Amino acid sequence: MALALTFNDADGYLLARLEGEWTPSALSERIRCIASTAQERGYERVLVDIREMSAPARGFYRYIAGEDVAKYFGTSVSVAAVYRAELIDKFVENVAVNRGARFIVVPSFEEALDWLEPGNRA
Repeated sequence: MALALTFNDADGYLLARLEGEWTPSALSERIRCIASTAQERGYERVLVDIREMSAPARGFYRYIAGEDVAKYFGTSVSVAAVYRAELIDKFVENVAVNRGARFIVVPSFEEALDWLEPGNRA
């Protein structure tokens, strides 16, 4: 199953949804596309709903995803990802943050939106 990507302009942030199979090449391309779309539309905050994305087949895929988040978003865009609680291990987040990204992975939209509010990010 392919990794589908959809966008919605929300109140002050870009909402992106990913559904399908997590493969390194597909996810890397979608991360690049989300970052590019945020820049084109002038957003500094992005919420990514990945609840319908599969778990990675290999642990190393998480490392690659963290590097891609840092590479494509840099330090200018805050990104919050909402994922299923049982699949969150903070590895992607740690890799991205250690490379300068403003990024968090949380299990709820409420937490993600709260973190995206200016002044709430660590």
